Amino acid sequence: MGKIWIKDLYENVSEIRGKSLSPLELWYNELINKKIEDLSILDINRMLRQDVFMQLAMEKAMELLIKNPMEGELYDGDLLYQVVKAMKKHSASIDKQIADEFIELADKEKEKYEWEFEEDKTEYEEMLESFKSLARGLR
Repeated sequence: MGKIWIKDLYENVSEIRGKSLSPLELWYNELINKKIEDLSILDINRMLRQDVFMQLAMEKAMELLIKNPMEGELYDGDLLYQVVKAMKKHSASIDKQIADEFIELADKEKEKYEWEFEEDKTEYEEMLESFKSLARGLR
């Protein structure tokens, strides 16, 4: 995707105007004035939570997860949680080949990862199983 501005990627995208904008509206205005490669994990997580530019959000999230299956904004594995939630809540989709690649990496990584608490590992494994079950439905 390269050096493309988000506002140029989508038609009918414009800044929200008003005297007192909410923090979410301010973030949206900043978001559309970013280049795709400048998206942060915070942006991607928020895009997934808010159902904003979902295809782009899922692509960027999976890029990060392929690099680091434990990626997260708030805690290790948080990004996977947001992806699964978006797939369930917003029917967000991803490429099956990318999903399969991630599953293979995540299965390996979760075994060698140094978990601080056993509950965290269990929670991650449950989220990974949810992802796998959603990925089975992909073409």
